[in-house]
Amino acid sequence: MDSNDAWKMQSSSLARRSFLLNGVVPPPDLLSPKIVDSWKRCQFLGVSNNQRPCLDPISTQEIRLRSERDHTLIAASAVELRHLSDALLQTGHVVLSVDDQGFIVAAGGDIAGSGPILRRARAGVNVGEHNLGTTAPSVAFIEREPIAIQRAEHFLSSMQLFECVAAPVLLPNGDAIGTLCISTDTRPLLPGLMELLQNTMKRIERRLMQSVRSAGLLRIHPHPDCLGSSLEGLIALGEAGQIVGLNSLAAQFLGVDQSAAIGAPIERLLHGSASAQNARAPLMLQSQTGLRLFARLEGKAVYPSPVVQRESSVPPTTAETASIVAESFTGQELKVLRHLEAGLSNKQIGVALFISQNTVKYHLKNIFSKLHVKSRLEAIAKARRLI
Repeated sequence: MDSNDAWKMQSSSLARRSFLLNGVVPPPDLLSPKIVDSWKRCQFLGVSNNQRPCLDPISTQEIRLRSERDHTLIAASAVELRHLSDALLQTGHVVLSVDDQGFIVAAGGDIAGSGPILRRARAGVNVGEHNLGTTAPSVAFIEREPIAIQRAEHFLSSMQLFECVAAPVLLPNGDAIGTLCISTDTRPLLPGLMELLQNTMKRIERRLMQSVRSAGLLRIHPHPDCLGSSLEGLIALGEAGQIVGLNSLAAQFLGVDQSAAIGAPIERLLHGSASAQNARAPLMLQSQTGLRLFARLEGKAVYPSPVVQRESSVPPTTAETASIVAESFTGQELKVLRHLEAGLSNKQIGVALFISQNTVKYHLKNIFSKLHVKSRLEAIAKARRLI
């Protein structure tokens, strides 16, 4: 461990101690607000930082029923879990596939070479916050993004030796069905594991996209050579050109929340024109953020041609404006806006959504900017007209 890592571990330990003893929330530049939010959730759930984790699995019958329930997660991640397990077999690292309720559905890697807690990792053991406190799988699932949790960043004292990285498994509609996690309790995390995990999730998302019933598939990327690779964005389209599914890379390129994009006409998010007959040559499109993208369209979906640009002389109707405004918000921003409309304070919104007040303020800043307002009252009034 180098000096920077040692300083980070010491700072995290002091921040955790101050939080537990005095309720002091560490600043975002010292500790991720996502980790602090998890600590708060643990306290809300009545978890004691000194409690012993329960590592007993559920019954064999319950595991069988859960396997049937988690069939999509297990099928989509089985190949990648096996490859990761083989790669980490002699490294002291364990690979876990965890469902949306915190239950391990599969485990692999160097289980025998791990510490006493990880050696008991198996199907049916729950690693949710109510049992193990702050864990990478629970935070990654709630936040819908990859995260690393190291040593003192864990809520439970018994988890202080753990270092973990996890990423959510996202369906083409943006829903998370579980997480994939790499964890160790005998040594520091190997370098590059976060990148390895993120690349693994890209392949899992591509596999999940194959299950989407669609009339066409639009492949997009800023570089033409990346079309057809695991780096491309994938958008499944209905016959009329509406989005029926997309991977997280496509959502990033489009500049939208993945779940909010479902059902939206593709021409609202991409400018340009295309047709299936042009599939052999890359097309040039542009996202609503201005990002230029190369694309290929496969199948029978209709990509509107020409696409009406924002500079059109025909002003949008009130309904069209409302739809455009609503689609510009992320799912979390819409939740904050609804609580704001209900008259809740920042503190009350934070408690309701299990996020910090700083995170609430961040979302409000984005909401005010998108609505072009400067106050809560203005935001509520304008939102009632448009959303």
